[in-house]
Parts: sequence; C-alpha cells; structure tokens
Amino acid sequence: MNSRLPSYLRSESDVKASSEYVPDPYLDSKCPILSAMLSMVEYEGEARTPATLILFCEDGRSKVLVNNKHQGTVGVATVDSFEDVFDTLEALLAKGELDFRKSKGNFRK
Repeated sequence: MNSRLPSYLRSESDVKASSEYVPDPYLDSKCPILSAMLSMVEYEGEARTPATLILFCEDGRSKVLVNNKHQGTVGVATVDSFEDVFDTLEALLAKGELDFRKSKGNFRK
C-alpha cells in the first residue's frame, strides 16, 4: 500500500471505500502527497475517503480549499496563480503547514 500519506492526514474512522486507488500519473509523479490525499481509498488496510479541491477567487486572490473528507477538516491556501496550485499544496502538505480546521459543513456527501 502507498505509504506517502503523512500521519496528520490519516484517520481511524471506518469510512467505506467506494472505488479503487487510481492516481493520476502526472500528479502522482509531480506531487505524490497531494496525489495520495486525493486518490487513496485505503490506508494500511483501513478505508478512507479521498479529499477534494475547490478552486476559487476571493478579493482578487486565487485560493484553493482542500476538503479532507476523511477527517472532516478543511484547509485554505492562497496561491500566486491557479497554475501554482499543485506545487504550492504539495509544499505545504510536505511541511505540515496547511492549516486544517474542523469543517463547518457536511462535505462528505
């Protein structure tokens, strides 16, 4: 099993997996942590719900919301441009610097 998902992104809940782990080859080679977070449906034998990304603009700035559905948390990062989303998120995740907070909404559906 792919062990690239940092421990702070894992959860012990018993969410049922709905598909197979099929990473995007380009994203998997360029941003392995982000790819695992968005693709993995199982980690160390436990089911997990993959994360999702939402791109948006706020006050003229490009931003991305990372919805860590498995843990019920969200993190928002400001990026220089949408072209920088993957590199910026990979760097923040690798350093543990993306500020995840408890989700206020039910994004699991």
